[in-house]
Order: sequence, then C-alpha cells, then structure tokens
Amino acid sequence: MIMKNSSVTPAATINPAILRFISRLRAHRPHATMSHGELMSKVHANAARHGKRQRSRRGQTMIEYIIVFVALFATIVSLSVFLYALRQQSTRTLGFVASDYP
Repeated sequence: MIMKNSSVTPAATINPAILRFISRLRAHRPHATMSHGELMSKVHANAARHGKRQRSRRGQTMIEYIIVFVALFATIVSLSVFLYALRQQSTRTLGFVASDYP
C-alpha cells in the first residue's frame, strides 16, 4: 500500500498569486537560488572590485576623526581664553571696588 504524503501539494492546487509572488521573489533575490559556493565566489569578486573604495573610506574616516578632534580642541582653547579674560576683568573690578579711591 502506497501512502500519499499529505503535506506536499501539487503545483496545480497552489494559488496562482502565490506562484507569481514566489517567481518575483526569486527574480529580485537571485542569491536565494544559488549554492553556497556560487554565493561566496560572488562575494569575493565584489570585495576585490570594491577593495580600493574600502581603503579610501578608511582614510576618509580617519580624516573625519582628525577634523572633529581639531574642532573640539579649538573650542576648548577659545573657551579657556574667554575664561581667562573674564577672570582678569573680575580681578580688575574687585580691585577697583576694594580700593579707597573716592
């Protein structure tokens, strides 16, 4: 006696809308139907093609960090000069108020 597998349905009984969705999904995601070896060869080829761009992006990141550091350092220096000027002015004002000059 041959047992029929009830979990497998023939393609004729599947909704045509679902079949169209699956075919569109495979068209937009070709890696879904690739083997692991094919996928890895495409990944390695893509990495070799874009390797130079990756290196230049690393340099760009370093330049951005340097620019941010310089801007932060300039801000700290300008605030310290401003604080120094305020302290000098407050010292003069205190000296003037404390003096016995009428």
